[in-house]
Amino acid sequence: MSRPTRLSASLLVPALLVASTVTWAAGGGGASGPVEEGAPYEIPGVEIESHDHVPPMIDSRGNLYRVTEDSEAHGNRPQVMKSTDGGVTWVEQDPLHRPSSGDTEGGWALQDGPTIWFVWESTDVRLLRFNTSDHPTAPDTYQFQNEVAAPATDPGHDQYASLAENADDSLWVAYGGGTLGAPHSSVVRRDPQGTYTSRETIDPAAATTAPRLIKGTGDRTYVFYKTADNRIYFRALSANGTLSAPTRVDSGGTNTIPTPLTNVVSYADGRDEVLVVLFAGPDGILRSVDVRNGVPGPEQVVSRTPVTINPGATTNDAAVAHLAVVGTTVIAMWSDAADGDVYSDQRLDGGQWGPDTLRVDTGTGTASDVQYVYLNVMRRSGDRATIGFTYDVGPTVDDDSNIFYQQFTVAGLPTAPGSGPGPGGTTFTAVDPPKGLVPRRSTPLRLQVRDADGRPVDGRTLGVVVRDTVTGDHRRRELTSAGDRTMVPVRGYAHPTRVTVSDAAAGTKGLVLDFLVKPRVSATGARTAPGRYAVHGRIHPASTSSVTLQRRMSDGWVRLERHTSGPSGRVTFTGEPPGTYRLTVPAAGNRVAAHSHRLQLGHGRG
Repeated sequence: MSRPTRLSASLLVPALLVASTVTWAAGGGGASGPVEEGAPYEIPGVEIESHDHVPPMIDSRGNLYRVTEDSEAHGNRPQVMKSTDGGVTWVEQDPLHRPSSGDTEGGWALQDGPTIWFVWESTDVRLLRFNTSDHPTAPDTYQFQNEVAAPATDPGHDQYASLAENADDSLWVAYGGGTLGAPHSSVVRRDPQGTYTSRETIDPAAATTAPRLIKGTGDRTYVFYKTADNRIYFRALSANGTLSAPTRVDSGGTNTIPTPLTNVVSYADGRDEVLVVLFAGPDGILRSVDVRNGVPGPEQVVSRTPVTINPGATTNDAAVAHLAVVGTTVIAMWSDAADGDVYSDQRLDGGQWGPDTLRVDTGTGTASDVQYVYLNVMRRSGDRATIGFTYDVGPTVDDDSNIFYQQFTVAGLPTAPGSGPGPGGTTFTAVDPPKGLVPRRSTPLRLQVRDADGRPVDGRTLGVVVRDTVTGDHRRRELTSAGDRTMVPVRGYAHPTRVTVSDAAAGTKGLVLDFLVKPRVSATGARTAPGRYAVHGRIHPASTSSVTLQRRMSDGWVRLERHTSGPSGRVTFTGEPPGTYRLTVPAAGNRVAAHSHRLQLGHGRG
């Protein structure tokens, strides 16, 4: 590898040292001004023990999120931090409902539309679900905090956990555990209702560590792992939990630490499915292997010098490195073993890794060495992408806040329309979507379908899944995009409905929308006496709801009465004079959207 390209020196100061800036796109929520590219901004909290996958994340409003843990004195419990100014300041969200289970280890975060899933190991394996600000009714709150994915009866849990989500909204959860005196990794499937299958041992014939799940194309799932003889294997995981035969990935062995491999990334190159693995070799040098259509390729050298491995102060039994992908360009980031600084490199599909680029110069002394690093693609425009990353500066373990956020720009990315799982492929945007869907009635959703350069895309095959979030019932269909005028007919369920739109060629989610139930309200008037009328209303589907009758007056709508409809959904108001009326059903928590029906009684005169 060539010598590293140095960008700056001694960035660990609260100053704005780099003149170039990234300006967030307008559109609510996000940063109100430019964010300095080279400046570090501190995130309150303690880094999650062991190196797994907790990158910074971004919602559609430009708000950033990062899962950390609180200090040892408060139990080391997971906490969700949010930044509304592009990463400059961070505040914990929904702190009163923070998970009660502490000693957070082996954490893995997965973003799915308005949802952040987070799994971690403690005395057992726990799962939480958090709503970002994109959620229509309960933004920045936990849906649940302490779901047990694997009980404490699984002995000898290790510091590994991983997540992957299927097109039907079920989850795969992989984790480490010990059986018969040796470490064995396992996987379970969680259906959308929260029911788990029995665990499946990933490789019963070998002692295994560091399971990493990854979604390929076509809704396929793979699990990568390390064996006790310092090799990396992967197995394909079918929808019912059947594992394919193990395939070895490396050719020269790995480092002896339990977690020499990082997260795995995937993308589609035309019809090819590409999975990229990054790991520390026996000499500590980072190497990568492409698994193209199930066949591992040769090893490629990534780092010029050894990566930081197992920094003892933080009991991080891993290589301090991480991957991200934008379109078909893979970006690696790591901490250098010699100086503890942060470097990055990138590689086009089918190409070679370039020079090591210095991103963070921590100065001298081991007290400033970087011991965790995670990156993610935050935004893309044309041939440029903004990369956000976080890093933890040692050596303190559980009682210090020393996590920092920074960002940089990569340029020269391929601008041809992509179809891969990462940012930079086909994008989907809903235009003025309703808050609710009427059960058993088709509602048209308008989408904008565009390529990486923002150009409308016609003729792209889209996969659409409409799911009842309570019963799990769902419907699938395919349709063809029509650029900014792509219409998707959606038939609502009697419960809240989730709509997932994906690029059918890549098999990966591009848009996730959650809808409440929008009731149909019908009303009729009947004359009961001179100048008096009865209003008969009905709610579809039938439900017991609080229904309000309002009358149009000169100064606006005035509430007259409120009744509760019966189990049949019927409600009656009597003794009303002529006029213009409105029957209104209010919103009900996270289930029913507000709706109303207007009617005229008589000719407006008493």
